[in-house]
Amino acid sequence: PVDGSGRARCGKIEIERAGGRVVVRLQPEPPSADLAMQRARVNSAGKVVDFGPVATNGAFRLRYAGAGMELTPLPSSQPFRVELRLDRLGATETKAQHVSALDIEGKTLDPVAFTQDGPTLRFAADGKAFRYLIRFGGGAAAKP
Repeated sequence: PVDGSGRARCGKIEIERAGGRVVVRLQPEPPSADLAMQRARVNSAGKVVDFGPVATNGAFRLRYAGAGMELTPLPSSQPFRVELRLDRLGATETKAQHVSALDIEGKTLDPVAFTQDGPTLRFAADGKAFRYLIRFGGGAAAKP
Protein backbone atom coordinates (compact mmCIF):
# COMPACT_ATOMS: atom_id res chain seq x y z
CA PRO A 1 0.00 0.00 0.00
CA VAL A 2 1.02 3.59 -0.59
CA ASP A 3 1.37 5.48 2.70
CA GLY A 4 0.84 9.05 1.47
CA SER A 5 4.54 9.93 1.46
CA GLY A 6 5.19 8.59 -2.03
CA ARG A 7 6.54 5.33 -0.63
CA ALA A 8 4.98 1.91 -1.16
CA ARG A 9 4.87 -0.35 1.86
CA CYS A 10 5.36 -3.99 0.93
CA GLY A 11 5.99 -5.37 4.40
CA LYS A 12 8.85 -5.99 6.79
CA ILE A 13 12.01 -7.94 6.16
CA GLU A 14 13.17 -9.93 9.18
CA ILE A 15 16.78 -11.10 9.32
CA GLU A 16 18.09 -13.36 12.06
CA ARG A 17 21.07 -15.55 12.68
CA ALA A 18 20.35 -19.13 13.55
CA GLY A 19 23.24 -21.51 14.19
CA GLY A 20 25.68 -19.82 11.80
CA ARG A 21 23.03 -19.34 9.12
CA VAL A 22 21.24 -16.16 8.16
CA VAL A 23 17.47 -16.51 7.77
CA VAL A 24 15.58 -13.85 5.85
CA ARG A 25 11.78 -13.65 5.93
CA LEU A 26 9.30 -11.19 4.42
CA GLN A 27 6.27 -10.33 6.52
CA PRO A 28 3.85 -8.83 3.96
CA GLU A 29 1.93 -5.68 4.80
CA PRO A 30 -1.63 -6.63 5.78
CA PRO A 31 -4.30 -5.79 3.19
CA SER A 32 -5.73 -2.31 3.48
CA ALA A 33 -9.48 -1.70 3.35
CA ASP A 34 -8.75 1.51 1.42
CA LEU A 35 -6.66 -0.38 -1.13
CA ALA A 36 -9.40 -2.97 -1.63
CA MET A 37 -11.89 -0.15 -2.16
CA GLN A 38 -9.59 1.55 -4.70
CA ARG A 39 -9.05 -1.68 -6.63
CA ALA A 40 -12.81 -2.26 -6.79
CA ARG A 41 -13.20 1.10 -8.56
CA VAL A 42 -10.50 0.45 -11.20
CA ASN A 43 -11.83 -0.61 -14.60
CA SER A 44 -9.13 -3.25 -15.15
CA ALA A 45 -11.35 -5.16 -17.60
CA GLY A 46 -11.50 -2.08 -19.86
CA LYS A 47 -15.30 -2.07 -20.09
CA VAL A 48 -16.98 0.89 -21.74
CA VAL A 49 -18.65 2.97 -19.04
CA ASP A 50 -21.74 5.00 -19.95
CA PHE A 51 -21.70 8.48 -18.40
CA GLY A 52 -24.78 9.71 -20.33
CA PRO A 53 -23.34 12.31 -22.74
CA VAL A 54 -20.18 10.21 -23.13
CA ALA A 55 -19.42 6.48 -23.07
CA THR A 56 -15.79 5.34 -22.93
CA ASN A 57 -13.29 2.92 -21.50
CA GLY A 58 -10.68 5.68 -21.27
CA ALA A 59 -10.09 9.00 -19.57
CA PHE A 60 -9.99 12.38 -21.29
CA ARG A 61 -10.86 16.05 -21.17
CA LEU A 62 -13.43 17.33 -23.68
CA ARG A 63 -13.87 21.00 -24.47
CA TYR A 64 -15.46 23.12 -27.14
CA ALA A 65 -12.99 24.63 -29.60
CA GLY A 66 -14.50 27.05 -32.13
CA ALA A 67 -16.70 25.09 -34.56
CA GLY A 68 -15.75 21.78 -33.02
CA MET A 69 -14.50 19.96 -29.99
CA GLU A 70 -11.10 19.04 -28.63
CA LEU A 71 -10.60 15.73 -26.86
CA THR A 72 -7.37 15.38 -24.86
CA PRO A 73 -6.58 11.94 -23.38
CA LEU A 74 -5.14 11.94 -19.88
CA PRO A 75 -1.37 11.33 -19.74
CA SER A 76 -0.20 7.73 -20.20
CA SER A 77 -3.56 6.68 -21.66
CA GLN A 78 -3.81 3.33 -23.37
CA PRO A 79 -5.93 2.99 -26.53
CA PHE A 80 -9.63 3.49 -25.77
CA ARG A 81 -13.04 3.91 -27.39
CA VAL A 82 -14.99 7.15 -27.45
CA GLU A 83 -18.73 7.62 -27.94
CA LEU A 84 -19.96 11.21 -27.83
CA ARG A 85 -23.70 11.88 -27.76
CA LEU A 86 -23.65 15.30 -29.34
CA ASP A 87 -27.30 16.03 -28.54
CA ARG A 88 -26.47 15.67 -24.83
CA LEU A 89 -23.36 17.84 -25.21
CA GLY A 90 -25.22 20.85 -26.64
CA ALA A 91 -24.26 20.23 -30.28
CA THR A 92 -27.59 18.95 -31.64
CA GLU A 93 -27.43 20.54 -35.12
CA THR A 94 -24.01 19.21 -36.07
CA LYS A 95 -22.55 16.58 -38.33
CA ALA A 96 -18.91 15.63 -37.84
CA GLN A 97 -16.84 16.25 -40.97
CA HIS A 98 -13.57 14.83 -39.67
CA VAL A 99 -11.62 13.83 -36.60
CA SER A 100 -7.91 14.67 -36.56
CA ALA A 101 -5.24 13.24 -34.27
CA LEU A 102 -2.45 15.63 -33.30
CA ASP A 103 0.86 15.16 -31.53
CA ILE A 104 2.04 17.37 -28.65
CA GLU A 105 3.45 19.94 -31.12
CA GLY A 106 0.15 20.19 -33.03
CA LYS A 107 1.30 18.17 -36.07
CA THR A 108 -1.41 16.07 -37.68
CA LEU A 109 -0.96 12.30 -37.30
CA ASP A 110 -2.70 9.49 -39.19
CA PRO A 111 -6.36 10.07 -40.13
CA VAL A 112 -8.91 8.93 -37.54
CA ALA A 113 -11.75 6.74 -38.75
CA PHE A 114 -15.08 7.59 -37.15
CA THR A 115 -18.74 6.75 -37.49
CA GLN A 116 -21.76 8.88 -36.75
CA ASP A 117 -25.24 7.54 -36.25
CA GLY A 118 -27.54 10.52 -35.77
CA PRO A 119 -26.15 12.50 -32.84
CA THR A 120 -23.77 9.71 -31.72
CA LEU A 121 -20.14 10.03 -32.82
CA ARG A 122 -17.77 7.08 -32.30
CA PHE A 123 -14.03 6.66 -32.79
CA ALA A 124 -11.00 4.93 -31.29
CA ALA A 125 -8.23 6.86 -29.57
CA ASP A 126 -4.94 5.08 -30.26
CA GLY A 127 -3.01 6.01 -27.12
CA LYS A 128 -0.38 7.85 -29.22
CA ALA A 129 -2.08 11.15 -30.04
CA PHE A 130 -1.81 14.09 -27.67
CA ARG A 131 -5.26 15.35 -28.64
CA TYR A 132 -8.07 14.94 -31.15
CA LEU A 133 -9.88 17.73 -32.98
CA ILE A 134 -13.45 17.11 -34.04
CA ARG A 135 -14.70 19.44 -36.77
CA PHE A 136 -18.37 19.85 -37.59
CA GLY A 137 -20.41 20.85 -40.64
CA GLY A 138 -24.09 21.70 -40.81
CA GLY A 139 -23.95 23.99 -37.80
CA ALA A 140 -21.47 25.02 -35.15
CA ALA A 141 -20.87 23.22 -31.92
CA ALA A 142 -23.07 25.04 -29.46
CA LYS A 143 -21.85 25.43 -25.92
CA PRO A 144 -24.54 24.29 -23.45
